[in-house]
Amino acid sequence: MLTIPLNYPMPSELPVLAVAIIVFAPIVIGLGIYFYFTRHTRLWKKGIYPPKLKFSEDNLLEAYLSLSARMLRNEIGKRGVQVQFINRYFNRYFPMANYHFADSLVFSMRHPIQIPSVCGWLNARIEKETERAQVLFFLAGIASLNGDIGQKERLFLERIRLELSVSKKILEHIYSIYDSFNAHFEERKSERPMRKNVRVDLYQKIMGVSATDDEVALKKAYRRLAKMYHPDVIVNGTEAQKKMAEDKFLEIQNAYEFLLEEIKTSI
Repeated sequence: MLTIPLNYPMPSELPVLAVAIIVFAPIVIGLGIYFYFTRHTRLWKKGIYPPKLKFSEDNLLEAYLSLSARMLRNEIGKRGVQVQFINRYFNRYFPMANYHFADSLVFSMRHPIQIPSVCGWLNARIEKETERAQVLFFLAGIASLNGDIGQKERLFLERIRLELSVSKKILEHIYSIYDSFNAHFEERKSERPMRKNVRVDLYQKIMGVSATDDEVALKKAYRRLAKMYHPDVIVNGTEAQKKMAEDKFLEIQNAYEFLLEEIKTSI
């Protein structure tokens, strides 16, 4: 038979404050834990990118995804192709990311991010301008899937450029690179070689040189671009950032080698 020690206070004898603590403390603690672990979700539902999130592959991917969802909201006609592009992009550059792509994209579409919020997070954690410009590379890739970046998309990219404090010259350079990408794609699709003058014009835009520039000017332009975009410059970046830099710099390398050969053969 259970007996209660004579010196153990009965519930009716406990102070009111002590009873309240015993009853309500677990509830308060439980609510505190719940609100702590759901604080980021509540912010995201308001369109706010959590400013205290640490910089990681997953959180960087989430920033990219939230911005891509903003672009997709204005691109109903091409959405299926663009979703496939985003999925391939993330599979290539974020293979170890711990996320569910479809769920994250649907959530971001339903709760569009406030652009200053996510760009503010990126600015605070990515110091170099050329690394922040990779966000523009990604978004421009989505915009260019139909072969041309439209006016509405350019206005969106211009807004992101301003929020990320990326120079106008870099954005124009990104456009020139995607012009080259699209030209090569059309060349492969039609199985007809690109006209030489078209190729020269595209590569000159990528390198930032003119038809009258010589080998010295071309090499100077190449060194300038290498300082900005070479993968070795991003030694402290994430693996995703390094892979992005490698792919974009490859197009610069191709343009440089082609134009250099053109100059040498024309002498």
